[in-house]
Amino acid sequence: MKLLRVDDLEKARQKLLDCALSWEAPVEEIGLENACGRILAQTILAREELPGFYRFTVDGYAVKAADTSGAGESIPAFLKMAGDIQMGQPRFP
Repeated sequence: MKLLRVDDLEKARQKLLDCALSWEAPVEEIGLENACGRILAQTILAREELPGFYRFTVDGYAVKAADTSGAGESIPAFLKMAGDIQMGQPRFP
């Protein structure tokens, strides 16, 4: 009767990692209409970014938690606006 050999944890991990790194998923060509839920076989990069700037059309505010410490409905925090950024402009430093 042949006995099973048991590897230590580190050797078993290494075997699993070696197997995972050497495995390649099969590649197939399908139409775009059937591509939902699939993984690309290679990276596809756009030739240029469009638009050429970050485009956020929703107003928002960034606040440090420390600046609102202890604030609540009955004790509001009074904050000063540090600046604003218009759409298409570089981010605030």
